[in-house]
Amino acid sequence: MRVKAIVLWWLIKGEEHPALTQNDKKISNLMPLIQALFPGMNYFSNTGFHAVMNAWVIPALWRQFPELATRPASHLRASAMFDIREVMPCNGYEWQTREWQERFKTYARAGRP
Repeated sequence: MRVKAIVLWWLIKGEEHPALTQNDKKISNLMPLIQALFPGMNYFSNTGFHAVMNAWVIPALWRQFPELATRPASHLRASAMFDIREVMPCNGYEWQTREWQERFKTYARAGRP
């Protein structure tokens, strides 16, 4: 899946890029990120969506794109796109189990500063 670099930068840094639009930040436009990174992952509500984003998606993006954490906003073109790689599949709500979380933590530790 291809994703705008400014969206990834925003999620990783927690700062809004000047070219980021309200449409870029819509939950409906961020949901495909979850499926691209964790195929099969389910969550039930807005609260579940935010839990998944904070606990799994953002750390996975840190792992895949550590260079974005230090890149200034001025060094990103609004049209730039990055390819997202699958991290690990999930069988529905499996992400809530200790075993799945431990496997993910092993993956994420390798890339988080």
